[in-house]
Amino acid sequence: MSKAAFVFVLFLVTLTGCGSGHSASTYPVTGRVFFSDGTPLSTGGSVLWESVPDNPGELPFNASGAIQADGTFELTTFEEGNGAVAGEHRVLVRPKRDVSDWAERGIDPRSKDTKPPNCDSRSRKEETSSL
Repeated sequence: MSKAAFVFVLFLVTLTGCGSGHSASTYPVTGRVFFSDGTPLSTGGSVLWESVPDNPGELPFNASGAIQADGTFELTTFEEGNGAVAGEHRVLVRPKRDVSDWAERGIDPRSKDTKPPNCDSRSRKEETSSL
């Protein structure tokens, strides 16, 4: 399978912060991971967000969400479903390695050269992800 580019669509559900007792407010974030032809990433996996701190020495906040069978996800930072902190983020998509799908395609998952066939490798590294 040729590498497919991800189109990453995010929907901010609301612009009100969640009262979680943490020093940073979070904002609910949901979205969908899909290929350029509109097919969702249906094998599951994770979406990982890391905030880009405003000042040197500040630590980033991490948010993550599990990718469902329809390609949708909901981010969590401090509490289940509370979203992400406001600001710029680095985003990674980590697809689940679907061994049964690989077997049907004749791909050997033990090979050191094997990469997930359903994800553009650029979206798996912060240095190359344009998400």
